[in-house]
Amino acid sequence: MMMLHVASLVYLIHVLLNHKKLKQLLREIEQFWKSKLLNNEIYFLNNLTNTNRIITHSYIWFALIATVLFSSLPMIPKIMDIIVPLNESRPTIFIYQSEYFIDPIKYENLIFIHSYIVTMYPTIVLVGYDSLYSNLAQHSSCLFEIVSNHIKNTQLPDKKIYSNNSLSQYDYHAIFYKDCIQRHRVAQKFTSSIKSVYNIPLFFMLGLNMIAVSLAGCQVLLTLDQPSQAMRFCIFAVSALIHLYFLSWAGQKVIDSSSKIYQSEWYQANNTTQKFLIIFMMASREPYNLTAGKLWILSSENFTVGNKLFHNAY
Repeated sequence: MMMLHVASLVYLIHVLLNHKKLKQLLREIEQFWKSKLLNNEIYFLNNLTNTNRIITHSYIWFALIATVLFSSLPMIPKIMDIIVPLNESRPTIFIYQSEYFIDPIKYENLIFIHSYIVTMYPTIVLVGYDSLYSNLAQHSSCLFEIVSNHIKNTQLPDKKIYSNNSLSQYDYHAIFYKDCIQRHRVAQKFTSSIKSVYNIPLFFMLGLNMIAVSLAGCQVLLTLDQPSQAMRFCIFAVSALIHLYFLSWAGQKVIDSSSKIYQSEWYQANNTTQKFLIIFMMASREPYNLTAGKLWILSSENFTVGNKLFHNAY
C-alpha cells in the first residue's frame, strides 16, 4: 500500500510542476482535430482512437475492480461470522497496518471506512494520470500513422487544395511529400515533448513497480497458509504487472507507428520526389520511442524481459 501512495504522490507533484506543458500538449491535440482533415484521415483516426479508448477503459475498470477486491478481502472474516458463526469471533484483518492511536476494536468500523477511502484515492490518481499518458501517446502514434499511411499508399493530394492548377503531376507529388515531411516534423516534436515531460515520473514509476512486484511476491510466499491474505498480495502483484504492461503498450504504439514509414514504395517516385523522401527517411531511420529515465525504453519487448526476470526470481 505504501508503494501505491508514493506513486500517486509522485504523479501529483509531477502534474503540479508540469501543468503548463501538459496543457500545451492538450491544446496541440485540440488544434489538430479542429484543423481541416480529409475524410479518409478522419475515418482512419477514428478507428485508431476507438481501439485506444477500449483498451484504456478496460485498464481503468480492471484497476478499480482490483482495488475493490483488494479492499474487500479483509471483510471475509466479518462476513463468515454472520454466515457461519463460531464460538468466538474470527480475528480482524485490516486493509493495511497503521497506527491510529485509538482502540482498533472499538473503532474498527471507522477504521475500515477510512481505509477504503484512502485505498481508492491513489488508484483514481494513477488511472487518471495513466489515461492522460496513454492518450498523448495515442495522438503521437496517430500523427506518425497518418504520414506513413499517405506515403505507403503514395496518394496524391486533392487538386482543389491548391489554387494553382497549372502544376504538373510531378509537382503535385513534390508538394504532397513536402507536406508529409512537415507533418512528420510535427509528430517528432510532439513525441519529444511527451518524452521530456514523462521521462522522470516514468522512471520513478518503473522502479516502484519493480519493487512492488518483488515485495508482493515475497508476501505471497510468506502467507500461503492464509489464503485470503495470499490472494490480496496476488491481486496487488498482478495489478502492478498490468500497470507496467499498460505503460509499455503505449510506448510500443509509438515505436510501431514511427517505423512504418519504410513500408512506402518510394522507389517508384520521380527523381525530384525521391530526393525529398531520402532526406525524410534518413531523419526517421530510428523509430521514435518513450523512455523511463533515458535508461529503459517502454516497449513490449522490454516488458517481456522484465516479466521473465520476475518469473526466474520466484
